[in-house]
Amino acid sequence: MRDSFNYGFFSSSKITSPEMKMIHYYRFVSYLLTSSFYLLWGEYPLDSKLAVTLFLGIAAVILDYIYMKHHDNIKLIKLIIIIETMGNIAILLPSGGIDSPYIWYSLNAVLVSSYFLSALFILANLLTYTVFLALVSFYLLHSSDMNIENFFLENSNLILSYVLIIIAINLLMVLARKINNKRLNIEKINGELIKSNKMLAELLEDINSLYQNVYAFVTVKNKDRLGVIIAEYTQKITKSAFAFLYTKTDFGEFVLDTYGEIDDETKKTLLSKMKKHYNRILTADVTEDIIIKDDINDKDVVISAINHYGSFYGLMGIEMDSDNARIIENQNLYQIRMLTSLSAILFERLKIEEINQNLLVSEEQQRIANEIHDGVSQRLFYTSCKISTLTHMVIDHKQIDLIAELRTLQESMTAAIKELRETIYSNGAANVAETVFEDSIRKYISEIEVLSNVNIDLKINGNFDYVDYELKKVILRIIAEGCGNAIRHGKSKNISIELFGDTEQIKIVICDDGIGFDLYEKIRNNSLGLGIRNMNSLVNSLNGSIDITSLLSQGTTISLLLPLVC
Repeated sequence: MRDSFNYGFFSSSKITSPEMKMIHYYRFVSYLLTSSFYLLWGEYPLDSKLAVTLFLGIAAVILDYIYMKHHDNIKLIKLIIIIETMGNIAILLPSGGIDSPYIWYSLNAVLVSSYFLSALFILANLLTYTVFLALVSFYLLHSSDMNIENFFLENSNLILSYVLIIIAINLLMVLARKINNKRLNIEKINGELIKSNKMLAELLEDINSLYQNVYAFVTVKNKDRLGVIIAEYTQKITKSAFAFLYTKTDFGEFVLDTYGEIDDETKKTLLSKMKKHYNRILTADVTEDIIIKDDINDKDVVISAINHYGSFYGLMGIEMDSDNARIIENQNLYQIRMLTSLSAILFERLKIEEINQNLLVSEEQQRIANEIHDGVSQRLFYTSCKISTLTHMVIDHKQIDLIAELRTLQESMTAAIKELRETIYSNGAANVAETVFEDSIRKYISEIEVLSNVNIDLKINGNFDYVDYELKKVILRIIAEGCGNAIRHGKSKNISIELFGDTEQIKIVICDDGIGFDLYEKIRNNSLGLGIRNMNSLVNSLNGSIDITSLLSQGTTISLLLPLVC
């Protein structure tokens, strides 16, 4: 509230406080005006008037300097105000007492008191000054035939005006202080907004950079490499000192990826605490949108869980600056929530791709095995039988055309080799085996049950020989979206999934015992969740149909029909 000052007789440069400017200007303006009246119209000798004026001018400069220089020393300010009050009374005596023009100059002490000190001190100072001045003026400057009652009555208007002006000054100073405090508060908030806007502009730049580098995320096939990239972009976007990503490898080992300014000791402590948080979150009933604040070696960190529809992939965190304003802190929390959602999608993509890859490999192995069994194996069996027959005929010395028989065997072997080569190198991804597809779905459901502590009943009926690979990926995604909605939003504990397939269409029915919702209200308010919108988009892209039935506290049923395009 107090600022540095540059002192001169009328200098006010660098005085930025409005109240201090008013005190500074009033002191010297009142000195000039009152001195002018005193010099021009005073009844005293000129040399005495010049002496009083000069003394008061020197005192004004000294007092102004002391107030400005030692504005933080309240005890000194009180002492100087008392001295100035006594000095004002002393100046008034040789210049006309209560009738002196310098009585208005003495308001300087009132202004300073109102700015620096409490109302009680101001009142005490005012009463002392007024009463003492009136008594001194009465006894020293008025005739003996006037009693004190008449003196006060004769000067009542002047005394009352003086007192009211002092009260008004005090009220104005109080109001000015309140306005100044609000101004400072607004300036502080404005500064925070400017800083926030600057961070927002930087965030937009980072998001633009992130958008341009999305290809780098999409093409990453290695989970460990993905963690390093995510930690790097998290630190850059949040502008934190460091960022970290804590995940578990497929081999059960914990990995801590960090980026930014972090020492080895902090890493060691961070690794230990993250393992505890990881295990605690993993065993919790709900793993969605968890934000944890912790202290790591005197560093404040905020940690967010990386979840996607009930699947828990790890923890992400950043160091929070404790000096940041609340608006900046909230912005960082929003950023880390956004980044954990993005990271969860990336990990989910890797997981789905891994499942798809395993599915492709298994399907291809099954296709090759089936075709070898149905084609090559039969040919080889026939060839083996033919060789056995020829062997017995030769042993029994029967007449045979050995050359012709051997050529027949050679042709059969050649055809078997050709068929085997075509089976191995042909593209059989479209001929997916039904059992492999079913096993992949059951494996995915089992993982969700373990991670989300829910019971999922899966029933698969029908023939899926006519379902191509792309449609099987859509079915797997719809099941994932449905389970995710039931767990995340429906708070379900039991889910049933029925999958029917024939030569014309696929039917999927997903039921849960969750809290349910008002579908029409969601549609009216345009507040349908991302999961339902994704399912609806997938179904519409395949010219299918979707029906959703939900009742509050009674769960939700989603029925989908997907036509097979031959």
